[in-house]
Amino acid sequence: IGMADNIKSILPDGEAGLWVGTHIGGLSYLHRASRRIENFPIQTMLPINNGCYALLSSEDGKGLWVGTLGGLMYFDKATRRFSRHAAAEREKRLASGQIMALMRDREGSVWIGSDQGLYRCSSDGAEVRSLNGLKLEDGSLMGSRFVQSLLEDSEGAIWVGTKQGLFR
Repeated sequence: IGMADNIKSILPDGEAGLWVGTHIGGLSYLHRASRRIENFPIQTMLPINNGCYALLSSEDGKGLWVGTLGGLMYFDKATRRFSRHAAAEREKRLASGQIMALMRDREGSVWIGSDQGLYRCSSDGAEVRSLNGLKLEDGSLMGSRFVQSLLEDSEGAIWVGTKQGLFR
């Protein structure tokens, strides 16, 4: 297809295309029918890194939450531009941390996994809460574990994949 990069995330857009996050090439859009690829470098906002590790559609469908190695970004589909995400403006650790996982739960809250722990925020990013003090099933605290993956199961339980193991 022409994307010879380390693919980190894939998000179908419902409009016959795929958003693709890569380690070096930033954010790309693959038009499935024509196989044409559009590239959107993140470097304009983050001169030290162009990696795109996590993707999530905004609730209104007009943009993307973009997890990078230099913080949480927002990509506006209409203007084709990146900006610092509102949640990163409210929680400074999301402005500089490595954002590795993004997930929207059944209630509409967005969960953010980073190298500085776990966060939950409102769908618009206006309210952000660190979950690093959360008590886990085994009695330990979430702490600032390096969160790499997130999943909500059919019963509504949130599973958190970290460098230290799997937690619920």
